[in-house]
Amino acid sequence: MQIRASASELARIVAAAAPTLDVRAAHETALNISARLEQDQEGFVEVGDVARITAECRVDGTLTDPAGIKLVVKPPTEPRFELEYPADVTKIADGRFEATFPCTEVGRWRYQWVATGAAAGAESGVFNVDHEAL
Repeated sequence: MQIRASASELARIVAAAAPTLDVRAAHETALNISARLEQDQEGFVEVGDVARITAECRVDGTLTDPAGIKLVVKPPTEPRFELEYPADVTKIADGRFEATFPCTEVGRWRYQWVATGAAAGAESGVFNVDHEAL
C-alpha cells in the first residue's frame, strides 16, 4: 500500500504522531534559582551603599550546591564585572550564596546569577541606585 501526501501534509502527520516534551516545564520543576537584593529600611539603594545580592539554587525543591556559581553585574555606565565563588561569592549554606559590591554610580544596575553543574541555571534582576539622601 502506498500513501501519497504533500510535504506539508507529511510534516503535519509526523508532528501529530511524535510525542512532545515540554523542556521548559521540566527544567523549571528541576531547578529554581532565586535572587534577592537587600535594601535599606526605606527600600532604597544609594550611591556609596554596598549591595548584597543573595541566590538560592534548588534541584527538585532541595537546596543544592552548583558546580560553579557567579554573579555578573552591569553598572549603568561602567563596564560589567563578575564575582565568582569562592573568591568573591560567599556560601551561606548548602545551595545559598551571597555577593556584595559597592554601588558607585546613580542609575539602573543589572545583575545575573549563573550556576553550572547539576543545579545549572540563571536568574536576572535590576535595581536602581539613587543619590545619597540629605
